[in-house]
Amino acid sequence: MKRSFFVFVILIAIFFTSCEQFEQGGLKFEYSWSDAEGKAIEPPALDDLYAWAELTYKGEQKTTGPVAMADEDAALRFENLPYETGMVMKMTIRISEIKNKAPEARTDNVVYFCTSEEFELKRGKVTVVKNGCKMEPGPALSEDNKPSSPELKIVYSKGSNKIEVSSETEMKTPSNKVEVLFKAPNDLFNTVILANDTGFAIGKKEFPRPAKDEEGHYRISGYDLNEGLPVTNDGSRIVAIKLRNAEGFESLQSSITVFLDTSAPVLNVKNDASAYNGSGTVVVTVSSNETLKGKPVTGLWDSNSKLIGILTEEAEELQKGTSYRYQIPVMDNLTDGSYTIKVKGMDIVENSSEELEAEPFAVDSIAPELEGAPAINPERVAQNTEYTVTFKTKDDMSKGKVAVLRKEETLTCTSEGNDYTCKGTAPEGTGDSIDPVVISLTDEAGNLASFNAGNLIIDRTAPAVSGDATVIVTKPAGCPLSSVTAAIGGSSVDASFIVNEILAGDPVVRAVKDTDIIPLVLNSQIGYFYSFTAENIDTGSIADGTYEIEIELVDEAGNQSKTVSSSFNIITIKPAVPAVDVADTIIYRRIPWGSDATGGIKYYSIKAGANAVDANTSWVYAFDGSDPATASEIGKAQVTNKTFSEFELNRADRTEVYIAAYDTACNRSDAVKVRDVEWIATMGYKEPGSVVENPHTFFTKNLFEQILDPSPDFLQEPASAGLTYLETIGSPQWKQWRENISPDERFGLAMAYDSVRGKTVLFGGWAGALYYNDTWEWDGSSWTKMNPVIKPQARYYHAMTYDSARGKTVLFGGNSGTETNNETWEWDGDKWTPKSPLTKPSARYGHAMAYDSARGKVVLFGGYAETSYNNETWEWDGNNWTKMNPVNIPSIRSYHKMAYDSVRGKIVLFGGMAGSTRNNETWEWDGSNWTQKFPVNKPSARTGHGMVYDSAKGKIFLFGGITSVGPYYNDETWEWDGTDWIKSNPTIKPLARGDQDMVYDSAKRKFVLFGGRTGAGYSNETWEGNDVNWIQVTSTLLAIPDARFGSALAYDNTKGKVILFGGVYNQELFYNDTWEWDGIRWSKLNPVNKPSGRSGHKMAYDSIRKKIVLFGGQYYDTTYKNLDDTWEWDGVNWTQINPLHKPSARSGHEMVYDSISKKVLLFGGAWNASYSNETWEWDGADWTLLNPVDKPVARYDFSMVYDNVHGKVILFGGGIGVSPYNANDTWEWSGANWIQKSPATSPSARGFHSMFFDSSREKIFLFGGYKSGENDETWEWNGTNWSQVILQSKPSARSGHAIVYDSAQGYAILSGGNSSAPNDETWLWNGGANDRAGQIMNISFESIGITADNVLSLSVLFNAGGLGDYTGTPYEGVDLLAWMHDRWETVAYNEAGPDAPEPVTWETNDPIEIQTLLNSGLRKFNFAVVPTAPNGFLTDMGSIATDYAEVVVKYKISE
Repeated sequence: MKRSFFVFVILIAIFFTSCEQFEQGGLKFEYSWSDAEGKAIEPPALDDLYAWAELTYKGEQKTTGPVAMADEDAALRFENLPYETGMVMKMTIRISEIKNKAPEARTDNVVYFCTSEEFELKRGKVTVVKNGCKMEPGPALSEDNKPSSPELKIVYSKGSNKIEVSSETEMKTPSNKVEVLFKAPNDLFNTVILANDTGFAIGKKEFPRPAKDEEGHYRISGYDLNEGLPVTNDGSRIVAIKLRNAEGFESLQSSITVFLDTSAPVLNVKNDASAYNGSGTVVVTVSSNETLKGKPVTGLWDSNSKLIGILTEEAEELQKGTSYRYQIPVMDNLTDGSYTIKVKGMDIVENSSEELEAEPFAVDSIAPELEGAPAINPERVAQNTEYTVTFKTKDDMSKGKVAVLRKEETLTCTSEGNDYTCKGTAPEGTGDSIDPVVISLTDEAGNLASFNAGNLIIDRTAPAVSGDATVIVTKPAGCPLSSVTAAIGGSSVDASFIVNEILAGDPVVRAVKDTDIIPLVLNSQIGYFYSFTAENIDTGSIADGTYEIEIELVDEAGNQSKTVSSSFNIITIKPAVPAVDVADTIIYRRIPWGSDATGGIKYYSIKAGANAVDANTSWVYAFDGSDPATASEIGKAQVTNKTFSEFELNRADRTEVYIAAYDTACNRSDAVKVRDVEWIATMGYKEPGSVVENPHTFFTKNLFEQILDPSPDFLQEPASAGLTYLETIGSPQWKQWRENISPDERFGLAMAYDSVRGKTVLFGGWAGALYYNDTWEWDGSSWTKMNPVIKPQARYYHAMTYDSARGKTVLFGGNSGTETNNETWEWDGDKWTPKSPLTKPSARYGHAMAYDSARGKVVLFGGYAETSYNNETWEWDGNNWTKMNPVNIPSIRSYHKMAYDSVRGKIVLFGGMAGSTRNNETWEWDGSNWTQKFPVNKPSARTGHGMVYDSAKGKIFLFGGITSVGPYYNDETWEWDGTDWIKSNPTIKPLARGDQDMVYDSAKRKFVLFGGRTGAGYSNETWEGNDVNWIQVTSTLLAIPDARFGSALAYDNTKGKVILFGGVYNQELFYNDTWEWDGIRWSKLNPVNKPSGRSGHKMAYDSIRKKIVLFGGQYYDTTYKNLDDTWEWDGVNWTQINPLHKPSARSGHEMVYDSISKKVLLFGGAWNASYSNETWEWDGADWTLLNPVDKPVARYDFSMVYDNVHGKVILFGGGIGVSPYNANDTWEWSGANWIQKSPATSPSARGFHSMFFDSSREKIFLFGGYKSGENDETWEWNGTNWSQVILQSKPSARSGHAIVYDSAQGYAILSGGNSSAPNDETWLWNGGANDRAGQIMNISFESIGITADNVLSLSVLFNAGGLGDYTGTPYEGVDLLAWMHDRWETVAYNEAGPDAPEPVTWETNDPIEIQTLLNSGLRKFNFAVVPTAPNGFLTDMGSIATDYAEVVVKYKISE
C-alpha cells in the first residue's frame, strides 16, 4: 500500500438503537490507515470496498454489514446496544469481485481490518471514538490493493543442486520430498497452510511463517507430496497453499500441479544386421518411452568387454527426446570381432535407466579361407575328360556363396559340411592348354575371396627339354682346381635338364661321339628336373674329343621326342711344364720385410712374361715342394693367352718355390722349380710376425767412421705402412738412462684406465719379431706384470676400453699374425674372462672402442678384416653385441681413434685410413647417429694416434700418429673443444710416434702414453702429460744409487770412469757408499776404507797424481756438523790424508782441478752460521790458503768448473749471507786472482745447481738449482755471456744434483738431486758436437743360398736427405756408399736436404762388382748414406734423414 508521512483519520457513522429505551443512537468512530509495516498511509480509494463490523461486549457479539464505503450515507447499523458498557469493535473491509456487488464475507478476502480499544456508548448524544482503531492490511492484500494468493513454486534436490519444477522439467519431480517456495502478497501472516488438494482436505499441514530470503521468498522444506494419499505411485500431485494471520484472516489460496516421476525410462536398442564386412556401416536405433534429458549414453563394446568408444554425441535425433540413430563406419573404426551396443538413458528429471545391451553383431573383414590345398584330379587330362576339384573351407559357407570356374565353365558342386566336390569336363581344342581353376567364396558379411585351385593341363603335344642340358664334369681326386670343364679317365659327368611336362617314365640319356657311347643313369628327379650321371668313365676304349648329350622322352599321353642338348670334352694329354728355364719369363719375388710398394707388408709372388705356359694350360699353381701330392698349395693364377698376372703367395718366406700347369680337365704337368728369383731387402731390424731377427739391419751412427759394421747408436724398426721417417740427428740433448722393469718395446698395443682401481691396464702388441699376450698394470709410478691363468692369445691392433658401470675392462678383436679374431674378453683386475655373446661383430683389427658412461654402452666402430675395411657401429651392454643402424655413418676405415666426451655426451672419432688413404675427418656419435663435424682447424690426416678425454679440462686431447707425408711420425698435441681443434705446443713431449696407446688417468689428471713406433724404432717409453707439458716416467730402476742429493761426482780420466760418493736422503740417512759409472751402467764398489757418511762435500780428479781428492761435507748428529777431513781415491780404495794445514770444517764449498797449476782449487763454503770466501790449493800433500786481491763475497752451495780449453775456473751463483741463494754473479779464476765477469744475460739467482765443461763443444753448461723452488733450466757459457738452451727432453726441476763430464764417452753424467723429494735418476748429456750423421743398411744372405756366381743383378734405393758443412756454408745432399775393397765407396748421390728426402739409387749387373760387394762383408751387402759435403762424413754439421731404403737382388737357383 501507499506509504505516507501523514496520519489520515476517517470517520464512519454507526447508528444503533438502545436496548434499554429502544432509541436510536449515533457513534462516530475514527480510524486510521497503515501499511504492512505499520506505517500510516493515505487512505485507499473507497470504490469497491465494503465494510463489516463486529461488536463484542459482555460476552455477546453483534455483526453488521456489508456497507459500500464509497456511499455518502454509508453507515453501519446495530440494534439493542447497551450504554455505558465496555465494548470492542472489529471492522473488516473486503473488495468487491463484481462491480457494485458486495463480496462474500470470507476469511480469505479481507483486505483491511482493525480492532478498537474498549469504549462505551454515551446516552443522549453521538458518541465519538477518537482514534478508535488502525486499519491494517489482511494477508490477502497485494500491492494493487486487491486480494491475492501466494506465488507458488516447487523445488526438488538433486545432489547439491536444487531444481525448480517448471515446464523445462515437464512439471516433473523425481522425489516426493520437495521444497515449497512462495512469495506472499504481504508479510502480515503467521501461518502457512499446505495441502495435497485444493479443498485442503488431503495432507493438510500448517507451518509457522518461515524467514524470508533476500529475494523475498519463503521456503518450506521436506514437504511430502504423498502426505495423506492412499496411493504413492508415480502420477500427478497438487500442492495448495494459503496464508493466515493471527486474527484468522487468510490469503487467497494458490496451487500447482506436478508429476511425481521416480521411474527410469524404458529404452529399446536395435542394429540393422548381424554381420558386416570391412566396408559396411552398422546402423543402430535407440528409442525411449519418455523424453530423455539429452542423447542416450551409448557405448560400443568388444567381445572382451572392452569399451571401444562412446557414441553419444554421434546420435542423429529422429524424434525429439525419444528416438535416436547411430551409424558406425566399420572400415574406419572397427577391427574384426564381435561387438555389442550398450545404452543407458536419463529422463528429464535425471532418472537413469538400466544399461541395455543390444543383440551382438560381428565385424568380419577377413575373406573366407580354405583349409588345406585344393586338389585337381587328375591335373593333366585329355580333352573331353572329366576332372574333379575338391577342397575344404575353414568357414561355414552355408549362409554364403560358393562357385568354381575354369575359364567359361562353371563346375557343379556338392558339399558335406565344409567339404566340397566340384566336377567339370576338359574341352576340345588345338595345342596344349593350361587352364587356371578358380574357387570363389562369399561369406555372410559379403567378403569375397578367390583361390587358385591350380591349373588343369590339357595335353595335346609331345614332351621336350627346356633349354640345354647342364653338363658338369666332376673333379678327379686330388685336383686343386675349383672346377673342371673336361673329363679324364676316371672322371664322372653329370647332365641335368628340365622337361616341359610330366613324363610317363624316366628319360633315356647317353653321351655320343660317332660310334662311342657313354650311357648315363638317373641320379635324381625333382618335378620336371632330372639329373643323370656317368661315373668313372673308362677312356681306354673311347677316343678323346667332344661328346654330345642325347635325351629321349615319353609323356603321359604317349607323345615321344629325341633331343641333342649340350656336350663335354674328354682330354687325356697333360699340358707342358711352365717355361722356368727361359730367362726372365717366370720370376719368384721375395719381399720378406715389405717395401714401399707393399705398404710395409711382407709380400711373396710369382710373375710371368709372354709364353710362360702352353696353349692347353688354364691354371698355374704354386707349391712349397716338388710333389704336389704331398706339398702345400701356396698360390695360383688363371692363364690368359699363355701367360698369367702376378699372384701373391701366402705370407711365408721360402728359398724355393715350385709351379705346375693344369688344363681344363685337371691334367697336371710336372712341378718345376722357379729358378729366377728377385729378393728385396728393406730397412728394418726385425721381421714383422717372426721371432727371429731379420738377416739385415738398418741403423744410425751419430759418428760415421770409415770402418765396416760399426756398433749402431740406435737400430731402426720396420713399419707396416708408410715407412718411418727417421729422426734427423746432430743437436744437444738430455737423455735419461734407465734400467727398467716395464713392458717390452712394442706397438699396436691397447690400454684402458680402470678408474675404480686407479690402474692403467695394458695388453698385447707387436714388436716385429713377437706378438704379445702379456698383461701389465701401471699405478702411476711403476709397471707390474700380471700373471692370469687364462688370457687372450697374442695379438695386436685390438681395442680395449673400461666399462665403469660394470667395473670391467673390455677387449675385442685383433690380429695374431696368422688370423684375425672377433673374441670378446673382460679383465676385472685379477683374471681374464672370455665372453660368449649371441651376436658379435665380424673378426677385425685396427678398430676403435670407447665407453659411453651415460648410456652404459661400449661403442665399437670400423676396423679391417684381412681383405676389407668396414664402417659398422656396434654396442656392447655387458652381455651381447648389438649392431646399430645409424642414418649417417663415417666411411670405411681402420686405425682411427675414439674418445668419449662425458660433458657433451658424445663419442668423438678422428682419422683413420682405408687402403693407402688416410683422412682427418671428425665425427661424433650421440647414441643413435653419427654427425660429421667441420672444424676450421684440424690435425692432418693420420692413423695410429692417441686420443683421450681430459675430464678435468672438459676437452679431448690427441697426440702423435702416422701421416701420409714425411716425416710420417708425428709429435703434435691437439685439443678438441666440441667445435674446433686447437694445436698446443708443450715444451717437453714424447718423440714423434704412431701406433702407441694413450689413456687418461682421472685420479692424477694425467694422460698416460706407452710404446708405439718412432723413427728410432719400437718404443717402451712411458710418458705422462697434460695440456701444458709431457714428462717421461720410469718404473723401478735396478742397480743404481739410491735416491739422494748433495752427493759428489768426479771423472777419473785415466780409468775412464765416473766416481760417485755420499749424499743425503734425510737427516737420518747420510750415505758413504761409492759407485762407479762405466758409460753403460752403475756398479757399487766395496772399498776396505771409506769416508763417513756425508753430504755437501766436494771431489776433484788430480790428473797428475791420478787420484780423486775429497774434502769436507756435513752430517747430522742432533745438529748439522761439518767435516774438515781430506781423502783420496785411487780407483780401488779410499785413503785419509792428514795434511799439516787445511781449510776449516765446511760444506757447500766447491773444488776443481786446475790443469795449468796442476793443483786442486777449493773456494768458499759454510759452517754453522758462518760463510767463507777463502781460496785454497791442494798440491797432493798439503793445503795452502791463497790471498787474491779480488775475490767473490763469502758464499755456499754455488757451482764451479774448470774450462780445459781456456785454462780458467768459472764460478756462478750460490747463497750469500742468511738470504738463501741470492747470487747470480759470474767469476773467473786466472790462477792468481778472481775476476768478476759482466755478461749481458745471466741465469737467475740460485744455489745448489751444478756445472760442467763439455770439451767437445768447448763450453760450460749449467743445469738446475734452487731459489724459491727447483728449476730445470740448461744454460751455456761461451766465455763472455750466458745463453739459455731450450730443449725438448730434459731432467725434471731439481737441486743438489751432481754432474761430471766423461771425456771418453763425450757426454756428461747427472746423478740424483732433490725435487720435492730426493730422486735416483741418471741423465746423460750429449752436446751434439760429435754427431756426424750416417745411416747404414746391412744386408745378410746367410739363409737364402746366394753366391757370387748366381747373383744376376743388384739395385739399391735410399729415400734420403742430408746436410753437411762446406767451408762453413750448409750444403744439402747425400752420398750413397757401398762397402767394397774394404772401404766405403761412393756409388751415387742426390742434392736433397734432411727435411725433404729424395731417392738416391744405384744398380749393377757387373759380376765383378757383385762378387766384390758380396764377399767384402762376411756374406753381406753393406750400403750407407752420409751428407755429401766436401769434407764428407767427418763434418761437425752432418745430419741425415732416411724414410725408406731397399736393396733388390736378382739371382738364379740351380735346377
